[in-house]
Amino acid sequence: MLWATALGVAGVLVAFALTHAPAGPAAPRAHDGAIDLSQWSFAQDGSVSLAGEWRFYARRWASEIEGATPATVSVPGLWPTADQNGAPMGQGFATYALSLELPAMPDGPQFAIDTGYYYSTYRLYANGELIASSGNPAASAAEEVAHAYSQVAVLPVGVKAVELRLELSNHLRNVGGSFVAPRLGLRSAVAGHRDLIVTLSILLVGAMLFSASYFFVVFALSRESESLWFAVFAALLGLRTLLIEPLATNAVPVIGQDWVWRVDFAASILLLPTAYWFFALNFPNQIARRFGPPLAGLGFVGALASIVLGPDAGALAIKACQYFVPLLIVYLTQAFVRAVWQREAGAGLAFAGWLLSASAVVHDILLDVGFITGINLIPFGFLTFFLCLSGTLVARYSDAFRRSEELSQSMKTRNVDLEAAVAERTHELSDKIEELKRSKAELERARSEAVSANVAKSRFLAMMSHELRTPLNSILGFSDIIQAETLGPLGDKRYGEYAGHIHDSGSHLLNLIGDLLDLSRIEAGKVNLKLESLDITEICESAARHAATRERRASDAVTMAFQPDLPAVRADQRAVTQMIINLLSNALKFTPPEGRITLAARTRADRGVSIEVADTGVGMDADEIPKALALFSQVDDGHARKHEGTGLGLPIVKSLIELHGGTLSLESEKGRGTIVRLDFPPQATVRRETEAA
Repeated sequence: MLWATALGVAGVLVAFALTHAPAGPAAPRAHDGAIDLSQWSFAQDGSVSLAGEWRFYARRWASEIEGATPATVSVPGLWPTADQNGAPMGQGFATYALSLELPAMPDGPQFAIDTGYYYSTYRLYANGELIASSGNPAASAAEEVAHAYSQVAVLPVGVKAVELRLELSNHLRNVGGSFVAPRLGLRSAVAGHRDLIVTLSILLVGAMLFSASYFFVVFALSRESESLWFAVFAALLGLRTLLIEPLATNAVPVIGQDWVWRVDFAASILLLPTAYWFFALNFPNQIARRFGPPLAGLGFVGALASIVLGPDAGALAIKACQYFVPLLIVYLTQAFVRAVWQREAGAGLAFAGWLLSASAVVHDILLDVGFITGINLIPFGFLTFFLCLSGTLVARYSDAFRRSEELSQSMKTRNVDLEAAVAERTHELSDKIEELKRSKAELERARSEAVSANVAKSRFLAMMSHELRTPLNSILGFSDIIQAETLGPLGDKRYGEYAGHIHDSGSHLLNLIGDLLDLSRIEAGKVNLKLESLDITEICESAARHAATRERRASDAVTMAFQPDLPAVRADQRAVTQMIINLLSNALKFTPPEGRITLAARTRADRGVSIEVADTGVGMDADEIPKALALFSQVDDGHARKHEGTGLGLPIVKSLIELHGGTLSLESEKGRGTIVRLDFPPQATVRRETEAA
């Protein structure tokens, strides 16, 4: 596509080179209503613009100018704003006259005139003979039929002196006059030039409409803004080409000269913001988008004014654009230069199209005022500009496609690497899963073995405890009989002391067996709590009466502190009693006689009941508390070692309170004492209305 664009631009330039006449001598200009072309070589030097000073007869037709005093006006140009009498001359009719001296060519090729472009309709006479008519010039707007565009008019054969009279009327615009001066040349050259311009214009319109349709479809599929703005630009450029020379002559019979101008001016105004947006989207690093909205707003207002208010408003809007268009041209030109310097995709073609179209406009302006000779290049410039913009868009797409291909290839490479990494990771995970499965199986076997061992241990403890209870009860009974000398005196006091030691040791062993039985039942889950409403005060007092060590009893050493009106608690009486006895026994063991032991009960903020045993005994460090709560463990303390024990008291208490849904908390400080609290859950508290019922 880029090669096709380059070839298209080259073709346009070749067409220009083949049709553009080489620079020759300076062409004569009309002066005081006459022009001498008798020495001009039309075959070698080409056609001549009849621009210059023409005679002007305001409000007179061609047949009425004999003997009248003319004014002098410039062609091309607007006619005077007032006639010879000072009356306003914005709208009306007039006759232009020009005397020609042609080279003697009696048997040569025929001359022809490209009549030019006027506001708003005209008739052209040569030596009194009507040779061209466009529309219907008239003295009133009701009779006038506007048709402003040029045609090829043939001069009489063999005539050397020609009097041209141009009848012109304007009741459509605010002022009349000539927009493009007539051109005189050999008939073949003039007709050939016009045919070439018509062909190029048709080609341009076809290319515009095709491109607009194509890129509208591209936008509908891709939603790319560049495609939309180029499609709008192509549609506007194609529409404007239909409404200017030489194709506009076909549009006038369809919609009228007034609407041809309205739509032409509107499309021309909108071309500028459309092209700016296209460039801003394609070269965002060089062209700022912030100028786009105000430029589009101004263009919309100008186009709307042309459509609604008429062609004069459109012409005024285009004239207003002339004040900022030069700045915009400079801004875009420097932006294109920077884009080309930075090798942005499509920048070279966009810059070339911009320069060529601008050069074509400047060329035709110089051509119309007679500074140079040649053909009109605006159709060439527009076609070149369109081809370059197409190439710019294609270059951007090509660059995007190339980057997309590179990205796709990179993604493929990364995908392959990712798949390899995933495969490797999957293999590693598979190995880990198999290892975890093996570990799980081993753990399951270990757990099963541990459960079996624990069950066997519990059974063994239960069996051994039961087997040991019977002989222990006998030992305790016989030691009591011996110590009491029930069957007679022992003779030696030491036998009584020894019997007392036997009884104490048996009692200790019996307590140990009881603890082991309790522990085995808890671990086996065979402890069935018998929940009932308990008076915690009575339970605590009863437990205090039974708790004792060899040295002292709790009832003698423990201070009671119970909250008045303490609510009842739903719990197992035996378990609660055992918990309090264990806690008091521990406190008695580890608190010296001069110390204090307090048994308290109260309600918490959450309406749950707490039982607390506090002492001022030896206490523990923070790191010794977990050890005190562990099975078969005792704190390694000199004072503690003086007292016998299994280390099961606190663990049994903790298990029993947790069976009730409560918690055990322990606070202790070395040398200051210990506080153990049993917290029953709030739902275990019996409300007083329930208790009363």
